[in-house]
Amino acid sequence: MRLPKAERHKKPIAIIIALFLALTLIQCIFVVGASAYAQEKPYEELISDYYTFIRPTHIAAYDDVVAVFDSGEIVLFRGQERSIFSVDVEECDKICVTEDVVILLSGAGEDEESEVRIYSTQGELREPVLSGEDIIDISVCGDSLYALSSLTVVQEYALSDGALKDTFTLPRKKYALYLSAKETDLYFLSVLGSVFKKSGSEYSATIGEVGRDVLNIAAADEGLFYEADDSIFLLGEEEPFLKTGDGDDAFASVTDFAVANGLLYVLDGNNLAVKAFDLETREFVKMIGSYGTDIRRLNAPVALSVSGGKIVVADKLRGSVFSAQGVDTLKSYRITEPTDVAIAGSKIYLAEKGLVHEYNSGLIRTTEYRVGEGNTKYVVTTADGSIYADSDGKIYCKKEGTTTFSEFLQIEGSVDGLGVGIGGKILYVLSGGSLAAYSSEGVLLGTLDTTENILSFAVDYRGNVYCLTKDGRFLRYARTVGGYASAVEYSLAEGYRHFVDLALDADGKIYLIADHNILIYPKSAFDVFLADDSTFTDEVATASPRFVCEVVRSGAVLYTTPDDFEEITPIAVGTKLMCYATVRYAGDDYLRVETERGTAYLPKADVKLFSTDGSAPLTRARCLIPAVGTIIVGVDLYEEPSYLSIKSGKEPLFKGLGEEEVFEVISYAAVDETGKDVWGFYRVEYRGQTAYVLVDEVVSVDDEPLPMPPRYAMRVKSDGLGKTVPLYSEASVDSEEVVRLTDGTTLYALEPLDTEKEFTQVLYGGEVCYVLSAYLGQGGLSGGQILAIVLSVAAVVGSVLTILILRASKKHKRYHKE
Repeated sequence: MRLPKAERHKKPIAIIIALFLALTLIQCIFVVGASAYAQEKPYEELISDYYTFIRPTHIAAYDDVVAVFDSGEIVLFRGQERSIFSVDVEECDKICVTEDVVILLSGAGEDEESEVRIYSTQGELREPVLSGEDIIDISVCGDSLYALSSLTVVQEYALSDGALKDTFTLPRKKYALYLSAKETDLYFLSVLGSVFKKSGSEYSATIGEVGRDVLNIAAADEGLFYEADDSIFLLGEEEPFLKTGDGDDAFASVTDFAVANGLLYVLDGNNLAVKAFDLETREFVKMIGSYGTDIRRLNAPVALSVSGGKIVVADKLRGSVFSAQGVDTLKSYRITEPTDVAIAGSKIYLAEKGLVHEYNSGLIRTTEYRVGEGNTKYVVTTADGSIYADSDGKIYCKKEGTTTFSEFLQIEGSVDGLGVGIGGKILYVLSGGSLAAYSSEGVLLGTLDTTENILSFAVDYRGNVYCLTKDGRFLRYARTVGGYASAVEYSLAEGYRHFVDLALDADGKIYLIADHNILIYPKSAFDVFLADDSTFTDEVATASPRFVCEVVRSGAVLYTTPDDFEEITPIAVGTKLMCYATVRYAGDDYLRVETERGTAYLPKADVKLFSTDGSAPLTRARCLIPAVGTIIVGVDLYEEPSYLSIKSGKEPLFKGLGEEEVFEVISYAAVDETGKDVWGFYRVEYRGQTAYVLVDEVVSVDDEPLPMPPRYAMRVKSDGLGKTVPLYSEASVDSEEVVRLTDGTTLYALEPLDTEKEFTQVLYGGEVCYVLSAYLGQGGLSGGQILAIVLSVAAVVGSVLTILILRASKKHKRYHKE
């Protein structure tokens, strides 16, 4: 059904808007936990609730804020944001938190005075610091801080300024170890293991017996929670509210716990994690920190690869695949000692124990490759589908469509890493302190030498190298015309202690394995360069006259644009190229040159230039071969001294000049320092225009003209009736066919017929062409003509015989009638 015009107009707009929203969603929300991040956060985390705890001992919660004391640091979690600040104590006895402050009790039970410190959530210590000889517990409710001292004395302070608001003493025989505040009520755990509370000025009798081994209490809307026997109990229930268990959705031990926002947070000291459970359903909600065994978490990641929105992590527990569709694992093989992983289209390649395993789009292992004779540690893929892997100091390659790895490179020393550029066309090999770049043909394109101990690296379109060192530093080496600039160091995320591998995707994002997580940095974080970031424009006018250069630096390359290191071509020392202009980009000079593949750019520092004003040995010239009979051969004058444009058949500026035409010779197109011609063109002037002519095609007007070249009459001879014979533009059957001629056509050759030569030069339409010598003759009939004559004779004979037979038949019939 044809849509009305208005609807047809709206449909593409709706599709564009939907795509934009989808891309925005993918940018902002990542795989695990579908968590959005604040704009100011410098990186994203693949596992948004992961944090590396060292030795967490206490936890507090308020609304959506969770605070953990961990070896002299306060780690604050607020939604998907996290902040860390250090405090002046190595150990603490209790931590409380509100929307704005963190309160820390330290020194309880020691000989010296206890201290209560109040910090802002940004880590600023507030005055005054509260101290007392025997503060044993604290609790917060509203704007009040309650401190329990000497088992019986409770002091109430204002959180805003630390002012003492109230002091009271517990009734006789009510000695408390812990307290917890909830709105206007205070709950106490007595030294005998019973619980009582204070509402206003009234004290209750015992409201429950919990035993003497309780370590903490927390009051909530659901009741009073306490910890005993490594389980969490709710006052009034005999069975545990939550108890220990195995797996990511359970806790192995209770180091501390807190209640807030409808959740119970258990600090699991054994697993170095915080486990959150729903107070109503008692179901596991999330985990903060630690690694795990669930497929959504990492256990011991060693390498990663990123492509097409897919992140594959080689983990010692499994191969994990993260994508917008969720999390999956590599199947059909137990992974225990992986060393590297790579994505190639819908396939995944994983290196382990000297082998390379291939997985199909269903993440099922289909093939196992043995690479060389040694151990295989690294595997990478390129844009053309090639797979590279190392083995015993050699690099092997499996091309797209092949079934085996073949030797590609021999490396002097050990292979310490493999990688490809962001465009997937250049192979990088790390060996010792040198990072070498190779083309797909194995030609060395350049090296980066460094004294840094590089653990992993990635390279962008510009050739800038991003390195992760073994001591956890992140370096960027900017590529320059002369090689590489000195390294610039970038700060990595705080809170992570072990960085293992990095990868770079087509969007310029950097992915880093940090502890048991993957950090994702935007391209702007480390100044990653993409092809779309190119600001190069070439508006420089073509130079006049043209000039010529010669490559003098080993390892020189041609660029399609000066800021694209993926589209480059190695060029040999001594190669001469015609230049059109000098172009400046990013502070460096490049020459715009002509190549077989079209226009390219060559660093001016890699070449030497030849002079364009070298004196020619003649000042006036004419055609060397003016004509053959009445057909003009002559000399062509060209707009530029380009062999490639001549070869491509570009129309000359002036065509077929004869000996009667004279032109002024200005100079050679290019000469060396001795004045010797190096290019084979004269720059000339003819009819007021500057042009170029091949040196070998002209002579001085003062020289005697060469004798008129002879011509030889030939006839085209095909080898079959009705067949035509082609004339070629070059002496090759693969060159362009100029025309096809029939039997008997007369041609004029520029040389005698020699049947031993494959081709003969002939003239056709004023042009020199080539024809297979077997199809030329100096007289007689061709095979096709002979066959035509034979068939004609046969036809005549057949006709005569037919007439005689018919006449004989008539006579026979007349005889029988009579």
